Amino acid sequence: MGLVRFGIGGVVILTLACGGGTLPPTEGARVEAATETSADDLDSLVRRAVEAHRAGAFDEALELSLRAEQLLPGHPRLLFNTACALLATGDPDGSLDRLERIAAIQVTLDLESSDCLAPLRGHPRFLAVAEAMAALAEPVERSAVAFTVPDSTFLVEGVAVDPATGELLLSSLYQRRIVRVAADGRTEPLTKPDDELWSMLGMAIAPDGRSLWTVTVASPRMQDAAPDEPLRSALLRISLADGRVLARFDPPAGLASSALDSVAVAADGTVFVSDSGAGAIHRLVPGGDGLEVLVEPGSFISTQGLALSADGRMLWAADYGRGVAAVDPDSGRLRFLDHSGPSLVGIDGLERHGADLIAIQNGIEPPRVVRIVLGDEGTSVARVELLERAHRLYREPTLGVVVGDELLYVAASQWRSFDDEGRLLLDELVEPVILRLPLGGTAPGVAR
Repeated sequence: MGLVRFGIGGVVILTLACGGGTLPPTEGARVEAATETSADDLDSLVRRAVEAHRAGAFDEALELSLRAEQLLPGHPRLLFNTACALLATGDPDGSLDRLERIAAIQVTLDLESSDCLAPLRGHPRFLAVAEAMAALAEPVERSAVAFTVPDSTFLVEGVAVDPATGELLLSSLYQRRIVRVAADGRTEPLTKPDDELWSMLGMAIAPDGRSLWTVTVASPRMQDAAPDEPLRSALLRISLADGRVLARFDPPAGLASSALDSVAVAADGTVFVSDSGAGAIHRLVPGGDGLEVLVEPGSFISTQGLALSADGRMLWAADYGRGVAAVDPDSGRLRFLDHSGPSLVGIDGLERHGADLIAIQNGIEPPRVVRIVLGDEGTSVARVELLERAHRLYREPTLGVVVGDELLYVAASQWRSFDDEGRLLLDELVEPVILRLPLGGTAPGVAR
């Protein structure tokens, strides 16, 4: 999960709900590269709409909400804001239309705590939406526990598997290190303490099988962070034999608010890394001396997980607020995958299984894992299949790795276990959990 994640333009998205707490914080996304809309434009519209609503200027709030919704069609939070504004301006049917659209894309809301929707309670259409959302919140559990980290402060973020030993490798957001999980279940350090190792995020094994690529990010959420810790990040190549840092690459020069995040590695050794801060994707070619921009900054708002096709001719990238884009790994040209089924916003981890994509969605309620069945040579979505939802052990699932016909993924990253100053809330922590999810079939509840 990129450290730039909590809102359109990197700030918390406010809602028009007087009671709040209706959707988890999610991020918006720039509308296709052909538009001139910036993240700041969208963020400004949302903030101004909230301020107008709170001031009782409901017509202005509606106008601003509709403009924001047009910039990012189908985003559940923006649909919700428009629903509240429509109701406040005397259009209950329009409000119910928006709520029904949110249910249709299989996202739930806490309708009972949303004060702005109170006039709709008891309406038959409102009751039907509430019933549909209650069904969508029912847990679907197919995983078994693969490993529990016996240290609640580890805050595991990423997972990989050493191909030589079969051992799990786990990265820590808080403890600034990567560990191995030995055959007997003990964790053993891979990396050594180092001031230049910060929060450890996504990982991918290099084609040689003897090293891994990973991202490290300095932020207030890492252990021993300075009170005014500046945001910095780097791509690292680490030896699997002894944990030495073999190479280190900073983001391309001149990028504002860069924050590297997830990694994918092609068979020829080309490394792709997402940049959640700049809304970009970078590339390191074999033998290259630095990262180069592949997809221009601003093409995404918060670029998250990356996955490559088996032949390396297609790169897929998750944007936390828009869904999934197909990217040409040579030219950087991209196309967001349009579809009319369940929402694909809020995707963090993205992996390939055969010809399909496996997505871990933690930016919607309830969190879930889905299979994205692709069409048109990977440039469209044929259907979305539910694999897991609302698992009892979820504390914000993040990243995973496909091993054979299973997904090993982080079920309890505990990203929200920090206060506003970045201090860890120790009383809220649980032991991090890695789940093992079979990918051979779909779950009983299939999202279509």
